[in-house]
Amino acid sequence: MENYLPENAKTGIVQSIRNIQVGSVDILGNTVVNVLAMHNEYVIYEIDSPNIQSRIKLFIDGHTDESEKIIRDRFNKVRCDYILAKAILSRSIDFETNKQRIAHALAMCLNNDDEDNVNLFPRMIAAIHNEQNLILKNRLLYLMPNIISICLCVLFKVASEVFPFEKNYAFLTNFLEILPFIFAILLGNSTGVLINSKNLSFQEFERRHCYFLIGLERLFLAFFTGSITYILIKSNLISSVILSDDNPWSLMLILIIAGYSESFIPSILTKSESVILTSASSK
Repeated sequence: MENYLPENAKTGIVQSIRNIQVGSVDILGNTVVNVLAMHNEYVIYEIDSPNIQSRIKLFIDGHTDESEKIIRDRFNKVRCDYILAKAILSRSIDFETNKQRIAHALAMCLNNDDEDNVNLFPRMIAAIHNEQNLILKNRLLYLMPNIISICLCVLFKVASEVFPFEKNYAFLTNFLEILPFIFAILLGNSTGVLINSKNLSFQEFERRHCYFLIGLERLFLAFFTGSITYILIKSNLISSVILSDDNPWSLMLILIIAGYSESFIPSILTKSESVILTSASSK
């Protein structure tokens, strides 16, 4: 909570303002969950409401009618921009930070008649929009390695169907045989990356290409995990009730899980090691 008091303020906080505390109930019956800014004659607070746009409230109660009118006149100058800023909260990624920014800007507007006050909210709204656009671009960069890889797999498969390769191209023939399994690894990794992207703020790094590199790192890790899993299965070092020689989809399912879970390969290696040791001891 911030207390914005003009330098010439001599009066104390109005009792009705002082009564707005965390856990109290305002005059409309709303439960107060946070006090964002308090002045002698106004308070900006947050209520418990499922509607994000309605969570921030302003209560004005002046010592005199004249002082209250001054504050209300200042508020009326920025009312429309204030309402617009609150509307952005429902689409904002960082609600906690932006609600503090709105409360801070509103308090500055109510404290004085500075001509620049009318520009505070437009500048803040523009800054929030720019931040959200940047987050969206950074998230796209994070997903780009997987998007490119999946598109290449699809294009290569389509090209092989439209322009069949000669059988003497052994490398291409072998690659086409394992292409579905590579695609399965990519599907698993893409699912994991999409889920993980919800937990990232995409504001940690100043340079945007870092997010592309992080996505590329996740892609490499998925390929390593999937490749090791594929080799272990083909080596008959691990087995599963869902694996079947007659059903390649079962192997694809295992590879999807391997591409999705970074912790999948350590558990497989542990089981494989135990199988090898058991086999060696029996001999």
